[in-house]
Amino acid sequence: MLRKPSLQLAAMLALTATAHAQNTPIVMETLGIKIGDTPAQIDKVLVGQGYKLVVKDDYAAGFGLPARPQYRDYQKQVEKAGSMPKEYGYVKIGFGPKSSTAVAIARREAFDKPVSRGEMEKALRAKYGPTTSDPKSTSGALDWIAFAPNPNKVSFSPDRCKARMGEQVNYGSDYKQLAFCKQTLSVILSESSNSGVEIQKIQVSMVDFATYNSEGSALAALAEQKRQDEIEKRKQLPVPKL
Repeated sequence: MLRKPSLQLAAMLALTATAHAQNTPIVMETLGIKIGDTPAQIDKVLVGQGYKLVVKDDYAAGFGLPARPQYRDYQKQVEKAGSMPKEYGYVKIGFGPKSSTAVAIARREAFDKPVSRGEMEKALRAKYGPTTSDPKSTSGALDWIAFAPNPNKVSFSPDRCKARMGEQVNYGSDYKQLAFCKQTLSVILSESSNSGVEIQKIQVSMVDFATYNSEGSALAALAEQKRQDEIEKRKQLPVPKL
């Protein structure tokens, strides 16, 4: 469990520093986008920083809802004469199936200049509080996980609440397995130099499981109701004569 109230992580996932520089030890893990943003808000922030929309996936229309954003991928490249474009950053956003607001953000970025690992970690801890990372873990990830109440002590694996690294924003539809996950954030600082004092790459994954589960479960219930309605309709049909 978080040693600070879980509400702090929820609040911090909805707030982020908009400043972004590669030579100062500021928190730059989300580029200024945040959980709960609309597609238009995210597009404005990322395009304004040189990112381009490269992938669009939408939920199909159904259950009284129109087609709406499911995933959006953005990429930032720098072209140099005589060489292939170099990727500096990639961002993938997953949107809620009902609200069409961001419920998951995953990104990677390579910095032009080294960044102080110590100052970056200090800024992250100041923003999100003490980590919940396993001290024995060798993954190198800084994790912050907030769990939902479990008054009946139902058995579940806390590892299910960990954010997936890489550009992963789809956590499947087994909502019962995620019922005790609230919010999670994972950050990996890598490609270090100077014996690990500085880093030049960041990977970030954050998920608002509370919203992800609520919206997904509601949509799954609608799908099940539709299936049951179809079964009842078929039962009312006359039995064919053989």
